[in-house]
Amino acid sequence: MKTNNITLFVFLTVALISIHSSFAQEEKASIRISLEYYQTNNGIPILKTLVRTRSGRRYEPVQGVIVNLFLNEETKNGMMGNITTDESGRGEFILPDKFSPAFDTLNQMIFIARVLNDPNYEDKTEELEITKSTLQLELNEVDSVKMVTFKLEYFDESGEKIPMEEVDLKLYVKRMLGNLPVGGDYIMTDENGEAEVEFPNDIPGDENGIITLIGRLENHDELGNMEMTKEINWGIPLPKEQASERTLWGPRDKAPLWLLIFPNLILLGIWTVIFYLVIQLYKINKEGKTSV
Repeated sequence: MKTNNITLFVFLTVALISIHSSFAQEEKASIRISLEYYQTNNGIPILKTLVRTRSGRRYEPVQGVIVNLFLNEETKNGMMGNITTDESGRGEFILPDKFSPAFDTLNQMIFIARVLNDPNYEDKTEELEITKSTLQLELNEVDSVKMVTFKLEYFDESGEKIPMEEVDLKLYVKRMLGNLPVGGDYIMTDENGEAEVEFPNDIPGDENGIITLIGRLENHDELGNMEMTKEINWGIPLPKEQASERTLWGPRDKAPLWLLIFPNLILLGIWTVIFYLVIQLYKINKEGKTSV
């Protein structure tokens, strides 16, 4: 009789553990992974991830999730590494040096992002297929007319460069608080993969007229995101007295004093509150020990 009771107890324990595990598995939340490809000045690419979960009618970022990244195959040889998402659910990953030979020889690449065996979220895999390409930015000035020429090409299966036509590009001038768009909203490549933009003559530069141009391909389904930057003296030079002034559009070391002081005051206030709370907690703890 006692043996039967022990057997029954073991059976019920195993059943309860199985039920608990089943419920725990069901309680895992689903997630969505966004994977994006970025390349600057035709250099080593960067992968950016965003992990979100559904909360009501909107998606919320997920922090602390480990995302494994692979090139072409989910194997040990194909694993590039992993990232852990930050408070905004994002992470960045630079292609490791050991994968540089593969990147140099491959013209078609499949990047794979995978979340596996997370205690709080379901397994999820996302793939991004990229065709390797190059973006060039040529600057010419003829009779005071400044022209910016884009050239966009991709590599076919044999490694030959092919012009990429009917692709929208963007042109910006770098500013301290953001990028200033120039050249209009529609800059589209022709059958030669080229697009021309006449650059305006009224863009302020530094004291030497130097500006930084940014040519950009954004969110293309096959090529991803690409950016090319160049410096040139096409801006209006600032007079020396203005160059020494602190302005929003000036260089970083000439930022307005209020822009430097105000954020530091906010940080000082935050640390003061934290320090005050720590002291109060210490006093409460000390009084509790004294009363005991």
